[in-house]
Amino acid sequence: MSKQNRHSLLATAPSHILWTVEHNGIRIFNRQSDRHYVLEYPAAAVWDLLIRKRSIAQLIPILRAIQQVSAGEAVALVQQCLKDWHQQGLIEIEEPDGESVDHHPVQ
Repeated sequence: MSKQNRHSLLATAPSHILWTVEHNGIRIFNRQSDRHYVLEYPAAAVWDLLIRKRSIAQLIPILRAIQQVSAGEAVALVQQCLKDWHQQGLIEIEEPDGESVDHHPVQ
């Protein structure tokens, strides 16, 4: 998968994932495993933007602006979040046309 194609991918939460915004970040509930997670800033910002259907390409400049970091640092943050959340079953990665990607595509 080309870099351009990877950056056009979207992340969605499966139907068994619920989330809410709280005063200290975002709380995520996995109804299948009965586990919950608390995301603090800046991971909470990544989650919020991704779940609201921002592509990875759209996310990077937003994170750069709100965090005052380089493009490389913003990309690294997004990659780590995607990797962790995908492994934990909190997100599914899909192509812009809605087709699921079975593996973690953002390396």
